[in-house]
Amino acid sequence: MSTALKEQIKDQLEHKPEDQKESKRGFSLKRRASKDTQANFYRSFAILIRSGYPLPRALQMLGNSTSHPDLAACIRQIGMAVDGGSPMSKAMARFPWYFDAVTCSVIEAAEEAARLSEALEFLADATEMELTVREQATSAIAYPAVVSAMGGAVLMGMLYFVVPQFQGVMTEAGVEVTGVAGWIYALSTFVQNPIVPIFMAATVVAGFIGAWKWRSSNPVSFYRAIGAVPVFGGIMEKASLARFTSMFNMLTTSGISIPRALELASGTVDHAKVKRVVAQMKANVEEGKTMSEAIKGQGLPTNFTDMMALAEETGKLDEILPNLSKALTAELSRSAGRVSLVAEPAMLVIVGVMVLGIMLAFFLPYFQAIAGMSVAG
Repeated sequence: MSTALKEQIKDQLEHKPEDQKESKRGFSLKRRASKDTQANFYRSFAILIRSGYPLPRALQMLGNSTSHPDLAACIRQIGMAVDGGSPMSKAMARFPWYFDAVTCSVIEAAEEAARLSEALEFLADATEMELTVREQATSAIAYPAVVSAMGGAVLMGMLYFVVPQFQGVMTEAGVEVTGVAGWIYALSTFVQNPIVPIFMAATVVAGFIGAWKWRSSNPVSFYRAIGAVPVFGGIMEKASLARFTSMFNMLTTSGISIPRALELASGTVDHAKVKRVVAQMKANVEEGKTMSEAIKGQGLPTNFTDMMALAEETGKLDEILPNLSKALTAELSRSAGRVSLVAEPAMLVIVGVMVLGIMLAFFLPYFQAIAGMSVAG
């Protein structure tokens, strides 16, 4: 590679005025590689480093072998920057849509401590764990949402197609419909307006698209909002604690100071209460107090409170935090399973009761009309 080209790449990755424009383009969802792909990159990179490959050569190989074109291009540019003399952490920082502040801090600490392969393994494990936590938390929410949507579609179909048939029969029989049945008939008449189903369908689609974009562009506020829901708040709290514990362990093991590690690890937290507790933990450490003082009385899971206090008291954060992260992840999986186990029959019962109520509202007046005709005859 020519010296001029090296200088050009290095200049692009360090102090280029148009960096903000490039960063915005990098956040495009169509171009972003998945978490799985990123984890594979970290793990493959660690293997090459342990095998003795120089950094530029390892990055060049990974850039050529990575299937996702955008991530491959980023890796190749990082490799050229490193070959030109730039620290890898600074080169990675130019692509924040893949390598956030936590990742770059871990790489920077690993470069200083000559523990790059270990840090890359940590990043791979943390990325896979984050993906697992997200999937478990999302799965607990998805089933009730799907059943609710299907139940709503069934009810709309009944109001649109079935109720008018009963309404016609009752009108021909000269039966006056009152009470709940009257309300249902009025609602059915309202739904018959062509604008209403179109508007409702457009609202649902817009809501799903908006939620998807919100989750993609600002996951912290999205999951914070979900965490405010009573049923799912506990799941989101455990998910945040599991991610925080994993990141905190990764950062402290990589040689980053505890206050700085707490500050960086808080960036992975999307639950308001957990984020507040982590901020207080950092303030306590800076004031010479213990982290466990900030955790006590906050209503967090007992295993988190007890094990954090034990780790701080014994000074064995590097031994206790990995076990705590595994325990929290296992508890999260059990909690998500319990919610799904309860939500499935509960949602079916709710939808069934609603359908039964509508059917009874139809049939009772109908049977009463038939009974009246029989008596009159």
